[in-house]
Amino acid sequence: PHTHTHTRSSKGSASYVTGSVLEHSIHSIVTTQIRPYLSKHTKEENFWAWYGESVLTNAVSNALALLVAYPIRVIHVKLALDVGPLPRYSGFIDCFSSTLRYDGIRWLYVGLTLSLIANTVAHGLYLSVFEFMSIVHSLNIPHTMRHSLAHLQATCLVHPLNTMQNRQIASCMPQHW
Repeated sequence: PHTHTHTRSSKGSASYVTGSVLEHSIHSIVTTQIRPYLSKHTKEENFWAWYGESVLTNAVSNALALLVAYPIRVIHVKLALDVGPLPRYSGFIDCFSSTLRYDGIRWLYVGLTLSLIANTVAHGLYLSVFEFMSIVHSLNIPHTMRHSLAHLQATCLVHPLNTMQNRQIASCMPQHW
């Protein structure tokens, strides 16, 4: 039983990593492509216009990335919850195809709205903290450290939204397998 549980969590972890890499890759590509159309100001000429454009650019690219990668996140949660002596799914492909067959494509997007909100808020917070630390020169914080601290704070602040999203996915799962 113990090794079986370890195998199940490994399958869930692999889907999480795959989904994260895909989501971040799409986000980066889309951001690079749409920034020239949505960002008209520089930080130096009008900070608040630049800030708003940056949050908007991130929200659009994040939405497109999530539309593609979000089903992998849902499958990750389903696999993580599929534990016990008789798991329902043998792996990622089985979970994905069973979900489509029995629950429909809509089920693959359960909790998407919360994820969109959380990611947009997280980016706004990240950008705010990073820029604040950049402006306050007396702190003399290296670029990598500013990035890490801003990311950590944004992640911690939106964690409750991510928890709500995972609970929403879990609440839609069948109670009796």
